[in-house]
Amino acid sequence: MPACDGHLTMDEGAFAAHLKDLATQIKDTVADVAARTVFDDAEGVRRAVEYELYQIYIDKYNASDDPSSVQIPPTPPDKGYSLLDGHWKQVVDDYRSNYEIDLLTFDAADEAATRDSLKNEHLTWIVDLFDRGGGFPKPDRAEAPISTLEQTAGAESLLTVSQGEGGEIDINAATGNLGESMIGAAVTANISGVQDATNGWNSSTSKVFRTQFLPRIPTAAGNQINAIRAMRNLLGMHQGLMTKARGDIDAIAHDGLEAVESFDGCCGGGADITTILGVAGGVLAIAGGVATIAAGGTGIALVGAGIGILGGAVNTAKALDGAETEKFALGDSTLDGTIEKIKEAVDKTYTDLDSGYTELGTNGMAALASLMDSNPNLVRAPRPESGNGDGFGDATQENVQETVE
Repeated sequence: MPACDGHLTMDEGAFAAHLKDLATQIKDTVADVAARTVFDDAEGVRRAVEYELYQIYIDKYNASDDPSSVQIPPTPPDKGYSLLDGHWKQVVDDYRSNYEIDLLTFDAADEAATRDSLKNEHLTWIVDLFDRGGGFPKPDRAEAPISTLEQTAGAESLLTVSQGEGGEIDINAATGNLGESMIGAAVTANISGVQDATNGWNSSTSKVFRTQFLPRIPTAAGNQINAIRAMRNLLGMHQGLMTKARGDIDAIAHDGLEAVESFDGCCGGGADITTILGVAGGVLAIAGGVATIAAGGTGIALVGAGIGILGGAVNTAKALDGAETEKFALGDSTLDGTIEKIKEAVDKTYTDLDSGYTELGTNGMAALASLMDSNPNLVRAPRPESGNGDGFGDATQENVQETVE
């Protein structure tokens, strides 16, 4: 079954309690079914012993000259083990070797003790298995920082900023422009004013200022906007990944409970129960998106128009567009097999989630930081030096040292 939307948006404490309740129900159901199964098997063994004793009685009765004197023989000291056929001996041997339980002496009191032992000791790991999932943060915790980043750098698609041979700036504004953000609006207004105010200057220094220094400021601002929008979408991917992780762990708990509850005394169950997992597909979608950053190179636009989920609106990143889902079989013909499948599904969710954050961290944020650090002249507005007394004539792409506040 798909995860319930209401569970995805729960506060952390409520979600943890919800998962713990489901996991506890799984544990207790498994304990009940297992204890009942052991008792039923013990009853089967006892009936098999009784049957063999009765067959001995019948044989003696038919062969006796005084049938009235023939009695059903007592159970031998080995509780009837020696009387059993190969199948029942194997059942008894399996319980003795695998669970240290002797079916030949197991009774109702033992059933109750076994149930309590399973619930309170041997199966508590089932509840612990879901502890990490209960700690998954509420996905919309990311909304506030995403909103702040959008206010700072705008919310449209990423921009491409380029510089012509004459120093002019070209901004690819297919869906947005530099002025749509707090940073860009200030830069656009200030640079325009400075450009207008210095148009009448004719000295060689002023020409260098207008053609070599001033144009680099919007270039740097455009790339800063690109970087901030990339950070915004990486945070959106985190939100999408956490939504899928919460959904996966919630679905596993619900479907796992259904699977173990489907077992009954005669027919087993759970074999057809499947759950839908989405984290792995989300990781693949993230990997495709962050590849844009890793391949950023040294062009004027660090991230440029982008591809995949880094190139569009943050809602695309939150939804992890392109993420596939997969069916994971939880059911099995045996109770032990079903519990193992539940564990595999939970472990897979955690492993996939860790892979997702490797993509977001190592291949996303770290790649973006490396790209910016490796190309400071593309993200920092230059401040010309006057080491040779030439003032603004000193300013080149190679001697950028500081950021203009």
